[in-house]
Amino acid sequence: MHRCRDVGHWLSQPKDEVGLPCPIARSTHTLHFHRVARLADAGCVEQHHRIASEIEVHPNGKFVYGSNRGHDSIAVYSRDAATGKLTFVQHAPCGGKVPRHFAIDPSGKWMLIGHQDSNTISVLALDPEKGTLGEPTGTVSAPKPICLLFAK
Repeated sequence: MHRCRDVGHWLSQPKDEVGLPCPIARSTHTLHFHRVARLADAGCVEQHHRIASEIEVHPNGKFVYGSNRGHDSIAVYSRDAATGKLTFVQHAPCGGKVPRHFAIDPSGKWMLIGHQDSNTISVLALDPEKGTLGEPTGTVSAPKPICLLFAK
């Protein structure tokens, strides 16, 4: 199981399960998670195309994004605020090879994606109302980008 930063989610491999915290299950010492989706449910038909890396929740909390290294894409899900259930929305091409990490800018209108094997960073427009990603609007060279952060 891979614990992803302090965003409050986990990724389990090889089952490719995504979990988000259950707000009513918190205690002073433990945060319990429950499964809300499987990457296999996101339309990647072949198992070898499901190699997840980063997971991010949109700043508005309505959408969840997951990078898929085997498919070179970003999977987009809408998130039910009451149940946490994820519903598949889109597979968006990420603009490079092997998306290692990505970050959503604080405005929620742009996503930057670092590509491990193509040594690039791509910028994709993000629709904060629909959660969907557009085609890459720009790509720059960057040697082995592994982490993207926005300064406050």
